[in-house]
Amino acid sequence: MSLGWARRNRRNGTCAVNVSPRNRNGRKMIRTEPDKRAGGGGSDPHPRAGLQTAVCDRLRNKGKGQRLKAEQPSPTTTMPQPVTILVKRRATMPVCSPYLPPEAKILGLDVTITPRIPLQIGLTVRVEELVPCNDLFQGEDDLGVPHYCAKEMGIEGTITAIRAVEADITEFVLRNTNEQSNIVAAYVAIKHVQGETVNLVGWQRLARWLAEPLLPRIRDIPVETEAIVLRNEWVVVGGRRVQRAVGSYRRLREERERARANV
Repeated sequence: MSLGWARRNRRNGTCAVNVSPRNRNGRKMIRTEPDKRAGGGGSDPHPRAGLQTAVCDRLRNKGKGQRLKAEQPSPTTTMPQPVTILVKRRATMPVCSPYLPPEAKILGLDVTITPRIPLQIGLTVRVEELVPCNDLFQGEDDLGVPHYCAKEMGIEGTITAIRAVEADITEFVLRNTNEQSNIVAAYVAIKHVQGETVNLVGWQRLARWLAEPLLPRIRDIPVETEAIVLRNEWVVVGGRRVQRAVGSYRRLREERERARANV
């Protein structure tokens, strides 16, 4: 608003406009009042007064909306479901640390069946041990096909690092988060097939490619593609995982024994 506009309205005798100091928001307060010299009993609002009031109300409501949004609780994040990997026990190593109990151990494991998701750093996994049960399958159709039953090992956690690299093998470090187990960590080795068994990021693949001529070829972990795995059935009772029924491999053996007895 210019002073020229106010003087022109004074000459017309309509109203006098007073400009007060800035308010707490830093904006000028515009107030209209009747012109006593002209004897006017009323006054018309300033053309910009309504616009300024609307802008102030909008800013005030916007601040309230931001405060309400900040006070709203954030939605709970869902933890990723662990990926089950089937392994064979390779070695058991003691842990010589004054900060851990004497029964603490580290396991060496080999993954012989391709996991559902390639192993990588940051992946949450649950470990189950493969126990051979070929003696339960004596039929002609079962010859040459390995059969295993999956047994819980009490190992569940996140892959944190790569421990060793060979020409055909990559070994990961798995930190066990199960406090009821005396196994603090596991070294999980798997045959290196990028995109199928492991998923290394760009710089990890580059480092492996540069070091590949120097990598030793000590051993190999064959991948079993035709293996049949029988899983035990579990149920959660009172917050604990208990076996709901006899393991499927035992149940199958009992059924076969009953069938042979009936014959």
